[in-house]
Amino acid sequence: MIPRSRNCYDTTLVYLFISGNENMLPPELVDSIPYSTKATWRTYLKEKFVGHAQRMILDEGIRKTELYAKYKRIKKVLTAVESIYTTVSDMLDLVKIPIYRVKKHRKSKMRCFLF
Repeated sequence: MIPRSRNCYDTTLVYLFISGNENMLPPELVDSIPYSTKATWRTYLKEKFVGHAQRMILDEGIRKTELYAKYKRIKKVLTAVESIYTTVSDMLDLVKIPIYRVKKHRKSKMRCFLF
């Protein structure tokens, strides 16, 4: 009979599943863990582990990592908006309409609606 080999996982990895933050792990790693193991980890309660109060340090690191991921996404969006703005502003400089004409046009439209 061949002895069954079991994988050993880092406690941080298990804690990420317990705390519901497994989405921070690479998908390849999550897919390599058997479904039954992941399901078991999700049912564990943090409070039953000795020293769970010290996990606040890890929780803070998790929050910082999440904020960093959001920052990276926001930075990409803002860079795109900036490039769009510079392109459009160059085009609008070519088509400038004097402000007094726009204001005069608005007033004449309002008179049409009022009378």
